[in-house]
Amino acid sequence: SCSDDNVDKINGYLCAAHIASLKKDAPREMEALLNALQVASQDSPAYSDKIPVSAYVQCSKLLIDSGKYQEALAVSLTGSTVHTSSALLLQMGIAALRMGMVDDAEKALQESNVLDNRNGRTWAYHTLVCISAGPRRAEESVSALHQSLRLGVTSPVLLRELATAFMGVDKLQTAEELIRRCI
Repeated sequence: SCSDDNVDKINGYLCAAHIASLKKDAPREMEALLNALQVASQDSPAYSDKIPVSAYVQCSKLLIDSGKYQEALAVSLTGSTVHTSSALLLQMGIAALRMGMVDDAEKALQESNVLDNRNGRTWAYHTLVCISAGPRRAEESVSALHQSLRLGVTSPVLLRELATAFMGVDKLQTAEELIRRCI
């Protein structure tokens, strides 16, 4: 039947994405994931649940890494209609933050934190949201940063971004500590 054909196509694309990820071929992995999502959404949203939450999250991550924030946000939104996931909400928050949609980013990050308050990356991006809000949330940004570090954020790219943000608000000692953690 037609539905079996669509499920087979979805599974084939997911398999191709997995193989591409093993080969560290991000462009092919992203293409395969996007193809799976397209097949899942083309006839009816009934197929969206055939895509595991991990595929939505990974596709979003790859799109963000490629600078395709609008697409990443759309994938995260679609995934969150099917799955309740802290990781999807985190991706949604990151994409919104990258597009300058700070209020939407904060809402997504807060929801992510409600589902999993032990995710250091969520706290790190919450820190960036607080910094972007200006001096009125400076204390909150430092608290969020400490929580992020306590929960083990070690990504040099994310730590550098945090350091740059703290430099931008003249919190040089905090920025220096973050740079030292990168090294």
